[in-house]
Amino acid sequence: MKVAAILLDTWRELLQRRTLWIYFGIITLTLLGFALALATDAAAGLVSSIRISGPEGTREATLQSIVTGAQIVVASLLYPAGILLSVFATAGLVPGMMEPGTIDLLLSKAISRPALFLSRCLGAILVAAAHLIYLVVGLGLLLGLRTGMFRFGFVASGLIMALYFACLYAWLALAGALLRSTGAAIMAAAALFFVSLAAGAPHDNPQWMLLISSRPLRFLTRAVVE
Repeated sequence: MKVAAILLDTWRELLQRRTLWIYFGIITLTLLGFALALATDAAAGLVSSIRISGPEGTREATLQSIVTGAQIVVASLLYPAGILLSVFATAGLVPGMMEPGTIDLLLSKAISRPALFLSRCLGAILVAAAHLIYLVVGLGLLLGLRTGMFRFGFVASGLIMALYFACLYAWLALAGALLRSTGAAIMAAAALFFVSLAAGAPHDNPQWMLLISSRPLRFLTRAVVE
């Protein structure tokens, strides 16, 4: 019950800061813009032309490839934006909890410090995950309703985004608790985010190690990347 009370307090604090409303509004505007783009005559004509031209198997394969390509483009553009918006929306929760007066009030609920910290982090992760899933499910439904092809993999990517945010928020919460600064926590999370994107490139191209002739230097570079 105490953990539930902390989660409810987290939700109320986000509502009072209006951060949650801004985050929800940005996602809703994104969905509306995507819906308007799909409702244009150009989009309708493209789908119709594919459905009536060529053999049936070819038509379905072409439409499926177009839907997959559109999902990849949308995910590539909105994935970093959704993650960073989640960071900005929830970054102040842990440093704000550490402020004098606030922490005293929370500890008066007779809850241990680890439980308080974890409850606060869980509340932030649940709020961000709900918004990320809302974004991805909304985009998947809009694209599916227009083309008639619903891809569960695209919808499931919202869960992967939520999991990645949970990992990123663990670092953000640690920085916020140690530094007690929302700005420093945001910078720490943003730095880790962009470093993780850069570190992902060598994993996508395993032959990069062959560019380094020195074996010790190759081992050191690989260790730094990992």
